Amino acid sequence: MPAARTATQTSPQAASPQNRGRTDRGGTGRTPVNRLPRQTRLPRQTRLPAADAAEGAPTAVDPESKAGRQARAAAVLKAKCDFIDNPEFADPAVQKEILATPLIEEGAVARRARRPEGLPNYLAGLYEVPLLTPKHEAALFRKMNFLKWKAAGLRESLSPHRPGKKKLAEIEFLLAEAKTTRNRIARCNLRLVVSIARKFADQNVSFDEFVSEGNVALMNAVAKFDYGRGFRFSTYATHAIRRAYYRMVQQRGRRNSRMVLGTGEIISESPHEHEERHLNEGQYADFQRLMAKAAGELDERERMILTARFGLEESEGVQTLQVVAGQLGICKERVRQLQNRAIGKLRELAEEMRIEAPELVAPH
Repeated sequence: MPAARTATQTSPQAASPQNRGRTDRGGTGRTPVNRLPRQTRLPRQTRLPAADAAEGAPTAVDPESKAGRQARAAAVLKAKCDFIDNPEFADPAVQKEILATPLIEEGAVARRARRPEGLPNYLAGLYEVPLLTPKHEAALFRKMNFLKWKAAGLRESLSPHRPGKKKLAEIEFLLAEAKTTRNRIARCNLRLVVSIARKFADQNVSFDEFVSEGNVALMNAVAKFDYGRGFRFSTYATHAIRRAYYRMVQQRGRRNSRMVLGTGEIISESPHEHEERHLNEGQYADFQRLMAKAAGELDERERMILTARFGLEESEGVQTLQVVAGQLGICKERVRQLQNRAIGKLRELAEEMRIEAPELVAPH
């Protein structure tokens, strides 16, 4: 059709050799008059849909694009990949055997363990997971460490700027399989965490807190266990979990000691009183409020003495008169005098604020 053909053709004036490359008079560049300026064209991968462009939302990056592969490579290079090395990993025949190891042992009879009394319902499912046999346990640890070993070797030659598609995909697969194997080992041993937590739980630290801390210790133990030594993992994990619990109890005790403002000479204005006085959380909060309000009433030395003597500095804890005296370069008795003067100021401030002063600063 003549009309349609004419509509799609370039005008004779624009196509003539004389006008080829001509620019607009008001323009600053060499933009052809028959085209939109190049800078107004968005690259295909950066164009936004109408709704997203209005809201300023970024577009999703294609994992197979260059930017997507670079992001995946950065994640792979950043991922933790510690493993226990073994000379047999370099044997191609052994590699095939290791990779063929199933997560669930073939032909194994799942023996259901009895659920302990008083166990929360959300933990009941742990006793439906069968325990690992010694042979299968060693095979799973061997597979997990081999997968990490293989991934670490490939990762050394992975370029973060131009990662190869095949190598990147293989590393991601190896790390994912290692994680799956690790989770299987951990799940089969979670009841060990519950068993030890039940023995440690008391009124100071709840059972749930011990279970949470034990799970972290168990995962760390899985990563550090050397299956090649021939020991059972439960023996190694038991020691690791107990150590974590002991540390937890000690740290909780140190935090609670800051609620007990000293012993013996630390808690008394009289050098002959040696009883221990405890503050509950409300009293401790009041004491901190007093210290904050008294910032303008106490001089720098008085504030330093109260902070050191009553353990208000989390990293230092409670310090004796002798230690504080050594830090200030004065005698022990002078520290006591300054402490008593500061306590008197806090006592007066407590009366003005109409709060119940802790026993430490109450009149005797």
